[in-house]
Amino acid sequence: MKWDLFCTASEPTPTLLAYIAHHLQQGANHIWMFMETPDPDLAEIVADLDRVTLIPAGRADWPELHGREFGGPLTSRQIANGRIVKHLSQADWIGHLDVDEFAVHIPS
Repeated sequence: MKWDLFCTASEPTPTLLAYIAHHLQQGANHIWMFMETPDPDLAEIVADLDRVTLIPAGRADWPELHGREFGGPLTSRQIANGRIVKHLSQADWIGHLDVDEFAVHIPS
């Protein structure tokens, strides 16, 4: 079974790297990060990782990404981002975790 994760992020680079590294190590097929704040350092670090996609999702990016103006509570933005992942992902399962949350796979 393949599983993907997505998040809506604006945290510092080290926090985002910990999230990426942990979930790739746990077996995530792909990680989709909707970046509400640009992070050129992170973009450079993950540029060669085909299992990580950074999607610009700040105020200026929102109209092109979602066809409407940026706004609403974070949960509404997360749901809108999830709809995009649903169309992009080829995984069997898609999950959303905040950047400060970590999934743990415990083999049976």
